[in-house]
Amino acid sequence: MNYLAHAFLSPRDSLILLGNMACDMIRPYDTESLPERVKDGLALHQDIDRYTDRHNGFKAVRDHLNSRKLPYAGVFTDIIFDHCLARDWESYSTQPLRDFSMSVYKILNRSIADKTIPGHFSRLAKALVSDDWFGSYTTNEGLEKALTRLNYRSSREIPVSQIMDTVKRNSEIIDIGFSALMQDLLKTFPHAQ
Repeated sequence: MNYLAHAFLSPRDSLILLGNMACDMIRPYDTESLPERVKDGLALHQDIDRYTDRHNGFKAVRDHLNSRKLPYAGVFTDIIFDHCLARDWESYSTQPLRDFSMSVYKILNRSIADKTIPGHFSRLAKALVSDDWFGSYTTNEGLEKALTRLNYRSSREIPVSQIMDTVKRNSEIIDIGFSALMQDLLKTFPHAQ
């Protein structure tokens, strides 16, 4: 799962949410200075990732992307699943996506100002907020933009048009895998609701 799903699966504690969202951007030697609740968020992120990586719904989509010879299939699956969550948001939350996004963006802006999280997360958080990543995930164009952003962090060219074509042609496989995973995540991490 990617940033939207990690935020959604966090309890409504701002420090846990920050740790959950920032986990992949925090260097191990920076964790000692973090508040305990941020560390709890890091642990939650890792629990969600472990659970997701072992889930048959995730593996089915990732393996399908792998069969198309796409690099970074697990990363692409995470982003595609954020798109599915945003697109189908009303199926999982009674709070409108816009309201949820604004509450998370407020926490991110406060953490940027306070320098709560060390390292590169602040730069990513600024882009996430200013470009409304959560809202943009609702459309295919937003998904394409999210995949294109990976080119800034990858040494290999991301085949965005090939991924988008695969997503469009295989929407049923993706939707089934995502739905199965999301239902199980909500049972396993019930504090998200």
